[in-house]
Amino acid sequence: DVLFERDALFGGGSWLGAQFQSSPEDAIVFQQLLWRIKPDLIIDLGTNVGGSAIFFASIMSFYTNTGIVVTIDAKPFTDNW
Repeated sequence: DVLFERDALFGGGSWLGAQFQSSPEDAIVFQQLLWRIKPDLIIDLGTNVGGSAIFFASIMSFYTNTGIVVTIDAKPFTDNW
């Protein structure tokens, strides 16, 4: 985590072409939780450019056709973090 934050690696990752600001380790944990719990609804707070929402939706697509990802950010899309 220290190296990840120090080197600002959170800005360099992507998922299906969209910036994804989670560490690879966190992404694996998210995937494992989603697969175990199999929620039908995920609320993603702090959207930025949507990489995490795309990540969540793509994992959900493996276990449901009716899953919903609601993504919310206080800043307009044009104000990239």
